[in-house]
Amino acid sequence: MSDILFWHNSEVLHVIPPDEDNQAARITFSAAAVERAGMPGFLKPVELVLVQARLTGPVSSCMGSISEGSCRVGSGMVRQLTLPWVSDGAVQLTLQFHNGSTLLIEAASAHCVPGPDTRFIESYAC
Repeated sequence: MSDILFWHNSEVLHVIPPDEDNQAARITFSAAAVERAGMPGFLKPVELVLVQARLTGPVSSCMGSISEGSCRVGSGMVRQLTLPWVSDGAVQLTLQFHNGSTLLIEAASAHCVPGPDTRFIESYAC
């Protein structure tokens, strides 16, 4: 079953910049806002991996609720991802947080595949 991840209202636990060994940045969502079969909810936890990534922005402040996000893959812009997701080329991800921080990540590729511990929690918001 596919989930559609929306940047807006997703919650970032932390952003791990790339190190010299693996050159992959990791964004861990404590709650990724998704839609499953037309039902809104959250996936907990979810990790987005960005390979050969360059980060611009105050990484230590980039946590909490996302107010807006966009992802450019090649020449196309996507505002949501169908999970599991693997990019078919270079990625430029921009995330704006409710705390005013903005993070720009440019990467050679990216993937977001929910792990075995990821669970769906239905939203009961009215």
